[in-house]
Amino acid sequence: MSHSMTHAKLDNLYTDDIRASLDSRMAQLVTTIREQLAESDDTGVRTQANPHEFTDDDSIASLYGEMKITHLSNELDELRDVVAAKKRLVEGAYGVCIDCGANITGDRLKAYPTAKRCIQCQKAREAGRQYPKF
Repeated sequence: MSHSMTHAKLDNLYTDDIRASLDSRMAQLVTTIREQLAESDDTGVRTQANPHEFTDDDSIASLYGEMKITHLSNELDELRDVVAAKKRLVEGAYGVCIDCGANITGDRLKAYPTAKRCIQCQKAREAGRQYPKF
């Protein structure tokens, strides 16, 4: 599909494609998160029964747990981004930068469907020049 979208007003076909893509990603994330939580519960039970099941080194076992928590946290953050993008789509604000109000390019949205900032504001934020609104 080739959509040259340079403005926030999206045509219905493109909106349907975005919605389907976001719905699909949301379903994948929910499944992954549920699996990780179930595995985490199982691991917790096993670890209580034998705290050295994975390794004799407590620091490695601790690091393994922290990595799993970090991965789960990343999945939850992405799920929040998908939900927020779906909300912006419904409200007609999808494709509009939340910081400056400029239109987010179609190329950026295609590469990163949950983008909430234009590339300039995102770069500024990552460089530490833009602080979150409270």
